[in-house]
Amino acid sequence: MFELKRKSIPRSEWIVEAQRLPVGQSRRVYHGSESRANMVVRNTVEGWSCHCFECNAGGFQAKELVRFSSIPSAQVVPPSSDPGTLIPIYDLSSSELKPILGHLQSKGVSPTILMWANPCLSRKDKRLVFHTEEGMVGRDLTGTHPAKWHTYRMRMHFMRGGVYPFSDGRPVAVTEDFYSASKITYYTDGAVLGVACLGTLASKTLTACLLNCPEVYLCFDGDEYGKRAAIKYERLLNLLGIQNSQRLPPAGFDPKDLSPEQICNLLGVMKHGTKSC
Repeated sequence: MFELKRKSIPRSEWIVEAQRLPVGQSRRVYHGSESRANMVVRNTVEGWSCHCFECNAGGFQAKELVRFSSIPSAQVVPPSSDPGTLIPIYDLSSSELKPILGHLQSKGVSPTILMWANPCLSRKDKRLVFHTEEGMVGRDLTGTHPAKWHTYRMRMHFMRGGVYPFSDGRPVAVTEDFYSASKITYYTDGAVLGVACLGTLASKTLTACLLNCPEVYLCFDGDEYGKRAAIKYERLLNLLGIQNSQRLPPAGFDPKDLSPEQICNLLGVMKHGTKSC
């Protein structure tokens, strides 16, 4: 655990980077406009912390809920095409549900946002499994798997964050991950369909679906990788004559990190599908 010295670094400057790490890991990141990665962020069982060697300052955020962090990596079985028996999350005991709620809370989402995808626990893989029309996907809860997301039984090129089709005249917001896509669909009341491209690559399958959309919002993560992906997508969509615009969240944030109001403002949409000025 880092010891705070002299002053504290504002939580907004480092917490997102720390929360992206698996439990027990740390990494160096850039802090502000410094020329090198001088800040170390860490994710521990107790909380998230940071320390910048240039500023000689740090920060700590305690965890209120604990995820499946106490499971030894040797007991984690690599996921296969079969997740085994799936238990709906609200049929779980409180001891099993608590770390799942902690995981979702740390990602800026809640069970309510994701209930349409029938979230279940795979005790075999220690993953939270979602069911969509594109297929079935599991999110690691242990922090020990190299791959956070795993698709079962078939390869998936994208995942819709709701039950709406591409061809019904509503705009689409392309995100990197399923949580961001689902949160956008939920908090815009379906006025915008969030679609996760499961990374930053533009698959031919997703691109073909976007041809049926009146407008595409590029809502990648607010980091350098997200900015580069948005530029590539923008060029591709422009070549195909698809109306699009970049709607990146503030630097250091993912769409799932934003509040409902921030999401609607980002997309120019008010609650109940009313366009904002």
